[in-house]
Amino acid sequence: MKCTNNPTSRRRAVGKRRKRRRKRAQLKIVLILLTITFVSAVGLASFLAIRESKINYTLNYESDAFNKALYSALPFASDLCVSTGEVIPSGFSPNESDHGIGFFDLHNKNVLCSYKAFDKIYPASTTKVLTAYLALKYGSLDDVVTVSAKATDFNWDESTCGLVEGDQITLYDLICGLLLQSGNDCGVAIAEHISGSVEAFA
Repeated sequence: MKCTNNPTSRRRAVGKRRKRRRKRAQLKIVLILLTITFVSAVGLASFLAIRESKINYTLNYESDAFNKALYSALPFASDLCVSTGEVIPSGFSPNESDHGIGFFDLHNKNVLCSYKAFDKIYPASTTKVLTAYLALKYGSLDDVVTVSAKATDFNWDESTCGLVEGDQITLYDLICGLLLQSGNDCGVAIAEHISGSVEAFA
């Protein structure tokens, strides 16, 4: 027959009860932490899925035609390397004269440098590359072009090759001046030679 008034037995019983309470408290804490982790994971997954499904463009051009072209190009651009913000490599300090910089590793789909990539800027040399392409496609490099007055009408601070009205120069030399010197005068002379006027060429 057990003696319930035994102090040792009472201490053991109290100790067992405390252990049971401690284990229950620990189990509750573990369950609460698991629940928080699960809810956080579900919330994060939902947020990422919603964010992925949205198309968020920071460009705000006035033209509806531009936006239509942008949306229609999505399937084509889906596997390309796209910058989502500025990426400035260490050791590089952009300055105010830099219009915009984009340097991409397409093989690894990695943005190496992106500065003012979403600013609206004039196409400048891109237009000259297209002008050279059209000159090569529709003209002959041996063609002799007579430079018009319009092809020499530029401000002092614009990039030109110094053509003079009445100059006769081959299409090959005009393309070299256009691409190597970024000559606006060469571009106008090419446009007039290929299409009769800058407007018709454009």
